[in-house]
Amino acid sequence: MLKININKYFIFLLILSPFVAYFINYGILAYGPFLILGFFVVASGLKNIRFKELNEIILIIPFTLLALFSYFLNPYLGEFFNTHLIVLLISFPLIIAVGRINELSFENRLKYLILIIKTFLAYQVFICFGQFLKYKTGFGFDAPLEFQYLQMIPGSFANSNDLSSVLVLILYAILTLEKNIEKKEFYSILFVVLILLVLSASRLALVISLIIFCFRNINSIKNIVINLANLILITSVSLFLVFLFGGGRSFEKIRTIFDIYNQGFSADNSASIRLDSYGFFLNNIDKIGMGSFKINDYFIYSNSTESAYINDLMFQNPHSLFVEVGYWLGYWGLFFLFLYLCAFFKNHNGNKLIFMLTFLVVTTISSSILGSFLFFSFFIIVALFDYSSKMESSG
Repeated sequence: MLKININKYFIFLLILSPFVAYFINYGILAYGPFLILGFFVVASGLKNIRFKELNEIILIIPFTLLALFSYFLNPYLGEFFNTHLIVLLISFPLIIAVGRINELSFENRLKYLILIIKTFLAYQVFICFGQFLKYKTGFGFDAPLEFQYLQMIPGSFANSNDLSSVLVLILYAILTLEKNIEKKEFYSILFVVLILLVLSASRLALVISLIIFCFRNINSIKNIVINLANLILITSVSLFLVFLFGGGRSFEKIRTIFDIYNQGFSADNSASIRLDSYGFFLNNIDKIGMGSFKINDYFIYSNSTESAYINDLMFQNPHSLFVEVGYWLGYWGLFFLFLYLCAFFKNHNGNKLIFMLTFLVVTTISSSILGSFLFFSFFIIVALFDYSSKMESSG
């Protein structure tokens, strides 16, 4: 039981740490507790590690070691201890911790997953509401200074796109478990997720979320109609509340979705910049070599006539995990990233195709996902959580 508790506390403190970091500007106090617990999780877990977990760890080792080697040569902004380093450190203990959680009965592990989801959503709502009040009244919580002119509401994250990426993963998890969650609890979580998605104003996150919602359980026309009716009702209420509380930026972003639909990607500067950047990367993938080995600095690829039409921002924040890893760690980085992701996709017992497509899309939402350890934490948890209620184990 002690081992199970260590794993529970590790994940809980990991999920809670950004809330602490938001109000206490000392990383060691916010992140130190779960990093220390992570060491004990690994130490205790290696004694009775399962073959599946060992296989997963073996697959993530090459990417982790290459990334750590590059990171220690050229740390982000010259600082060794930051969230980029945490991303590289949490995979090992999370694999073991989720494995131990999966040994619980389905009812108990479901309760625990709902607990950490509710914890995350609760403090995001609290911070987002405080940021909203700050914009409207001058009293409340500060958003990052560089985005205040946009009246962005990112919660505990540096950018609202980072928040929306995590929300989409949570949405996938609760929709996968819909039949096992009480209706009242399910719709309350769904309602909060949709409100935060609208406030975060990520168009891509909203679109992929609506697709995931509509195309779940489509084994009959009745289910399709029910899905659409529920979607229209919940989205309408969410939009009304955001409008009521003054979410002008959200409505402006949502409006551009229809502009893109009617006029194409050229109607939106942000969308066209990304597509140009992705096209440039694919057309020049044979030239990336060993990568820049400098995280967040990929300007060595911008010195060509072909790159003249690419916005310089995309050589610092490529808005794609795969493009960024290619620029950062080159061919070997992309190959090792493939192995890393295989560790989590191959043992996922939800809808593998939907989950893979969801991951592919959400990793293009943030300007740079490599520093979002909460995203990778939820990715690993959602990927490895045992969704099967048929095989009960003691716990």
